Amino acid sequence: MAFKVIITSPAQNDIFKALDWYESKQSGLGKRFYMDYNDVISYLKTNPELFSIKSGDFREAKIAGFPYVVIYEINIDTVIVLAVFNTYLNPNKKPSK
Repeated sequence: MAFKVIITSPAQNDIFKALDWYESKQSGLGKRFYMDYNDVISYLKTNPELFSIKSGDFREAKIAGFPYVVIYEINIDTVIVLAVFNTYLNPNKKPSK
């Protein structure tokens, strides 16, 4: 079964900030970040339950090669992406229920 994926506005902002930051450090690195992020989203469409629950009902999927996790929850047949979190930041800043 394919899950529908909804990216919330805060998560979109997280993605754009990270993309801009990486692109400012090295040309093409922002694009690589975005491609790796999209790989995670594609995976969540078919296998969102494989990632463990970390807080409340929230799960985290690591973005390969970058210190970021995609924080999401599953609601029946929908994956709701709440944040794209930089793991170098204070963990208390993660979304929580």
